[in-house]
Amino acid sequence: MENLLTSVIIIFFTVAVAALIFIIVGKKKREKKVAILQLAQQNGWRYEEIIREQQEGYILHGEGWTLEALTSSSASTSEAGSSPLTHENKWYTDVVTLQDGMVMIGKKLPQVPFGGISEMVMQKALRLMLGSQGEAAMGLQEVQAGRSAFRERYSVWATSAEAAEKTLTYELENALIKWQGKALPLLKLSGDGVEISTREFRLENVEDVEALVNLGKLVIGAY
Repeated sequence: MENLLTSVIIIFFTVAVAALIFIIVGKKKREKKVAILQLAQQNGWRYEEIIREQQEGYILHGEGWTLEALTSSSASTSEAGSSPLTHENKWYTDVVTLQDGMVMIGKKLPQVPFGGISEMVMQKALRLMLGSQGEAAMGLQEVQAGRSAFRERYSVWATSAEAAEKTLTYELENALIKWQGKALPLLKLSGDGVEISTREFRLENVEDVEALVNLGKLVIGAY
């Protein structure tokens, strides 16, 4: 009887703790959503909430640009708790385009000191980073640009050094150096427009949203 009572107390305590954690997490999530809503209202952006079977998040519509912050699950609703989540945050615009070629700024890739093999590995990495624009990787060359603090974290690839230098303004370089997000952004400027994306984390803090939008506006400002 005593063992049964002890077991009941332990189960009750476990359920109570789990419920409390659920409430706290839910409260923090709602607070972050309200903060982003307020940020959108203050800046005249349109907020669109996304709730789908395997995807949730929001989309912000600004003047000439869009920011998508989406979290997806490959599992069905009943299995979502055990399924790995993928986060994709993307700011994009076609207000600015690069008519001839491409500029890409992203996380610094490690050097592979094996001649032709190094080039093959680099091309494959660039194709993965470019996604649907992978064919453009063939024309990209690494450009030495920016200060040492910038080059420690980022690499610049472009079809021309002039385009890279025009895109990487002093203000954009500073913003990238000071980036505090959990994953470094990937910036692409091409004939399709500008796209700045980050993965690996949910874009739910006002500071991170402002930082991503600011990067986009700095690229627009350069042109």
